[in-house]
Amino acid sequence: MMVTESQAYLEQSKYQNNEVADETLIQSFLESQDSSYFDQLYSKYAKKIFSKCMGLLKHTDTAREGTQEILLKVFLNLSAFDGTSKFSTWVYALTYNFCIDQLRAIKKEGKIFSDEMEQTTDVVEIPDDFLLEIAVDKLKVVLDNIPVGDKAILLMKFQENMRIEEISSILNESESATKLKLSKAKWKAKKVYEAKFQPASSNAIRMNLESVKERYAFG
Repeated sequence: MMVTESQAYLEQSKYQNNEVADETLIQSFLESQDSSYFDQLYSKYAKKIFSKCMGLLKHTDTAREGTQEILLKVFLNLSAFDGTSKFSTWVYALTYNFCIDQLRAIKKEGKIFSDEMEQTTDVVEIPDDFLLEIAVDKLKVVLDNIPVGDKAILLMKFQENMRIEEISSILNESESATKLKLSKAKWKAKKVYEAKFQPASSNAIRMNLESVKERYAFG
C-alpha cells in the first residue's frame, strides 16, 4: 500500500535509529546506574518531547520547562517501565498527560475537547483515511485550527499509534468516552478542512441560481 504524504507527516516523529534498543539502555542503566545510558535516552527523546510540548502548548518557555519536567519524570520512574508498551509510547504518554494537565489549568473551565465545548448531535463517523489523505500543508492548518485537546488525541492515535486503552489511561476516561472524543475530533477536523479548503459548492450554486433568476426575472 502506498504511503500518503500525510501518513509520512504523522509518522515523522517516530524514532528510526535502532542502533541500541531503548530496553537495552534502560536495563543497563538500572543495573549499573551509569548515567551515560540515560544520556543516550535523553538524546533520543529530548527534542521530540520538546516538539510535542511546543505543538500543544504554543509557548517556548512553557515547552522547555515541560520538557525538563517530563524528562525528570522519565528518570525517576524508569524502574516502573514494565515493557508492556513501547518505551516511546510510555514517554509520549507522560508528555501528553503533562500537556493536557497544563492546558486544562490555563483554559477557562478546563475545556479543551470538542465534546466538552459543543453539544453536537450531528456527528458522523469519519474514516481514518480522511486524515491520512489530506496534503501535509493543509493537515498542519487543520490541526492548528481545532481545539487543542482534539489535536492531542488525533496525534496520539495517528502519530503515536496508541491504542484506545492507552489513550483512555492518559485522559483518565472510559474507553467508550475516549472513542467518542476521537470521533468528535475527526469530525471537527473534517469541518475545519471543509471550511478552509473546500469551496462551498452548494452555496455557490444557490447564489448563482438566484443571480440568474434575478437577472432574467425567472419565477
